[in-house]
Amino acid sequence: MAANVKIDEGGTEPAFSRLYLDSRNRAARRCESSTGPSSARSSASTRAHIPYLSRGKAMPATESTNTSSPSAEPTDLARLPAAGPTNISSPPATTEPPTGLARLPAPLDYEQITLLDKQPVRGRISYTDCMESSCLRFVQAMLCDARSLNERGQPTRVDLDLVRARVPDVAVRDFFQSFPEILPAAEYAPGKRGYKAREAWARLVTHRPFFTYKRSACGVYKNEWLEGDTNGCFQWATEMEPCVHNVISVCRRFLGVDFAHEDAYKPMWNRHCDTNHEALHHDVSADAQPHLAAAMRQLSRPGFMELQARVLSPQTYFGSTYDTHVTFEVNGLGAWKWSLRRKFVRVPAHVLKEVGGDRDEEASKTSRIRTSWHSEISTWP
Repeated sequence: MAANVKIDEGGTEPAFSRLYLDSRNRAARRCESSTGPSSARSSASTRAHIPYLSRGKAMPATESTNTSSPSAEPTDLARLPAAGPTNISSPPATTEPPTGLARLPAPLDYEQITLLDKQPVRGRISYTDCMESSCLRFVQAMLCDARSLNERGQPTRVDLDLVRARVPDVAVRDFFQSFPEILPAAEYAPGKRGYKAREAWARLVTHRPFFTYKRSACGVYKNEWLEGDTNGCFQWATEMEPCVHNVISVCRRFLGVDFAHEDAYKPMWNRHCDTNHEALHHDVSADAQPHLAAAMRQLSRPGFMELQARVLSPQTYFGSTYDTHVTFEVNGLGAWKWSLRRKFVRVPAHVLKEVGGDRDEEASKTSRIRTSWHSEISTWP
């Protein structure tokens, strides 16, 4: 039979393809007559999904009555994508909230603030709050709420339970009751929502006998008095002096740190005075380190905030100015460097005597003492 087959030269389909289809149809009819119509329908459904190749293209299948799978459209085989591995995407990883303090709040830059205290002729006293804002950020960090960490591991509010348990100063407790948020640094600028808090803090820290100040209750700048530019008897009560003495006093008076043991060996940090230990001593790192180490031990919270601080020897710049740095680590990583910037000033004999310099060998020979001029906290290292 195959020897008598003629090839259809003018058709679009070879003759053997038509013969093959005819033979399949006859086989289907024989199957239907022997097994029943359901078997034939199943066979026809199966045939509808079998492509027939002709000149590189798939021939369309007959429409199927089986609705369990859609019929394929005619497709150019040359355009079919190459087979490859199937990418199975894994479910997105869940981000666990930080459990330990990763970093301290960003330091605050200084701004101009205005007190309620008035000068004799020029209205209210106003100055830049470099030391006040440094102390505010420091106290916020030490009292931060472990449950308030943002996605960067930074605290966003103080722990009011901790404030009530640790802070001995009523005014400071009331302050944090009114201003519990630890805002980004930019939010404490004038006109921002945190500026009211920073100005309230600057007013809160004035007229405290345990701090030393660089401005009088009537607005006279202390450095002008030290250098003999202003004469008189003044009460130094506004604008905190940038110095280690005030850092230790903040820990003692505002954060409830007990320095009984350290004071027994280094009593110079527990005095009410207008001129502190640093005015007549250049390198106070060895004297201050026991107090700062004790403060960090007591303020640490195991599992959340392990603190360490180190008071560095002064770094001198241009001969007359120098920095005393206090570095802070949190959970073994560097966090802050608190720079307390000071300078030498030459003072008249009567001023030298009033501040006790006449009893100091170096000061009595040089007529110079040390005074403060700026505070700045920066991220470290």
